[in-house]
Amino acid sequence: MKAGKYVPLLLAAVVIFTGCGSRQKENYKEAELNLEKGHYEEALEGFQQAVSDDVNIMESWRGEGIALLKLNRYEEAIEAFETALAQDEGGKGIRRDIWLYKATAECKNGDPQTALESVQAATELEGDEQCYLLMGKLYLELAKYDDAEASFAQVLEKNKSYESYVDIYQMYVQKDMSADGEAYLKEALKLEGKEKEDYYQRGRIYFFMGDTDSAKKELIEAVNRKYSDAVLFLGKIYLADKDTGNARAMYRQYMEMQEENQARGYNGLALCDISEGNYSSALENIQKGLEIAQKGDVQELLYNEAVVYEKMQDFNTAKIKMASYMELYPDDVEAGKENQFLQYR
Repeated sequence: MKAGKYVPLLLAAVVIFTGCGSRQKENYKEAELNLEKGHYEEALEGFQQAVSDDVNIMESWRGEGIALLKLNRYEEAIEAFETALAQDEGGKGIRRDIWLYKATAECKNGDPQTALESVQAATELEGDEQCYLLMGKLYLELAKYDDAEASFAQVLEKNKSYESYVDIYQMYVQKDMSADGEAYLKEALKLEGKEKEDYYQRGRIYFFMGDTDSAKKELIEAVNRKYSDAVLFLGKIYLADKDTGNARAMYRQYMEMQEENQARGYNGLALCDISEGNYSSALENIQKGLEIAQKGDVQELLYNEAVVYEKMQDFNTAKIKMASYMELYPDDVEAGKENQFLQYR
């Protein structure tokens, strides 16, 4: 009789533990989804629970580190990445990935030398253009300009594309060394691509070099070939020229081409409104954009929202909006200056 009663109890225990394991894996997947959506607080809690549940330990510590990095908690992020790397698991790919995230956290935490050592560790596992680009950035931070140039040469050896040249240029711009960066833009123009994206990339490069007429010519060709990013960039140039009529036309055309992601179009329309002094319409377009924005499009919308309130001379609301923005994006130097200005209004 005892044996007969024991079997169903054993089966019940198996069901309980199996169900528990399944639920724990679902919790981990939910944390990954929150991270992807930019819900970093929720992602952090989810990965911390996954670590507690002993689920995908290395990946969970990695996820926790990324969430902390996005929340600007750099020292905690570094500790999480170190814990992830201490796990006796994972192949070269994920370990390289964690080293690069660790380097990013260290750089943002004001320690470019240690960050460089982390990038070098990643490169030893699998050196690609991403590794060498970050390495070059760190050498610039350390004022080791010859080493930076050598690293950027490695980037171009791996991938000699318009995008690579522009990425390198932007690294120099971040260090107020635009003249050094422009040499790479000139080299990029020697590429002779004929695809629609090539015209877009050349348009961007001419714009960065201050040649607006050539930029428009290349971008219009890309627009005629239905390249949506070129439509958006051309709108930006028209707006810079105070030609809000053509700028609006470009932003509306972009929205027609991007039915599932129109947030950037709404942001462009809001910028046209701001240029014309129509602030109520600007706020309406910003709100429409925020309602549908993906995480990569939220930042500019939130910044412009604060700017609109400032232009409306509603300084109390502008101060609140800008302070909230700075909590999310503390590395935005220009916004930081604006935030300081608002504190005294």
